[in-house]
Amino acid sequence: MASDADRLLLRALRLSDEGDVVTAQQVMAREGFPFALGRDDGLPFADYLKKLEDAQHGRGLPEGWVPSTVLLAEVDGRVVGRLSLRHRLNDYLERVAGHIGFGVLPEYRDYGYAQAMLKQGLSLAAALGLTRVLVMCDEPNLASRRVIEKCGGVYADSYVGSELEWPVRRYWLATV
Repeated sequence: MASDADRLLLRALRLSDEGDVVTAQQVMAREGFPFALGRDDGLPFADYLKKLEDAQHGRGLPEGWVPSTVLLAEVDGRVVGRLSLRHRLNDYLERVAGHIGFGVLPEYRDYGYAQAMLKQGLSLAAALGLTRVLVMCDEPNLASRRVIEKCGGVYADSYVGSELEWPVRRYWLATV
């Protein structure tokens, strides 16, 4: 019998997702997690979707940004989280964010969704030609640490920087 995590689907955002994304942004903002990456409240949702599409193809990126893909994690029609995949690293991403970032909404934690998201993210990274990716988590975030390690993450080091509230643990993961 398939678990809920086995039914998790990573997919592109759609115009019909606006309400779910706005709600998720508000919920996750309480934890300091930017659910709707690159979106400000004044930006119409259709324009936000265009911005995500452009970012995926590397068009019109702000200074310091790299091509990236942002996907919703969905189970049985419910948005449970978000995954972002940076197609390459720059100096900043190598220090503090890595290739893959993921977040699960609080009400959907402890169901295996984060692990399913990261595994699917590794497959997507492999499809981009990446053989290994850098994934990070805040030092005190034991749940994310366990997810990364269960997915094969090899601890590299911890980084402490003035741009961070907490030190981050840096892990390398094979994509194949």
